[in-house]
Amino acid sequence: MLSRTELKPPPPPEAPPPEAPPTWVTRDWTADYLGVTIRTVDRLAANGDIQAYRVGSGRSTRFRRDDVEALLIPVG
Repeated sequence: MLSRTELKPPPPPEAPPPEAPPTWVTRDWTADYLGVTIRTVDRLAANGDIQAYRVGSGRSTRFRRDDVEALLIPVG
C-alpha cells in the first residue's frame, strides 16, 4: 500500500488547441479586429465597402470573416 507521501498528483490538463476565428463574425468582433468603432463598421457596410448579412428577423448583423480580412491592405 502506498503512503500519502508516495502518491503523485495527476499531470496538469493540456491546454486546448487555439480555435480558428469563426467564418461569420459580429459587428463587435469586426470592430475589435480592425481596431475601429462599431459606428465605423456600420459606415463601411452602409457605403458598400463590406457586405453585411442580416440574421433571422434582421436585428442581428454578421459579416464574412474573409470580407473583413479583405479590407486590410498591406502598406509599403
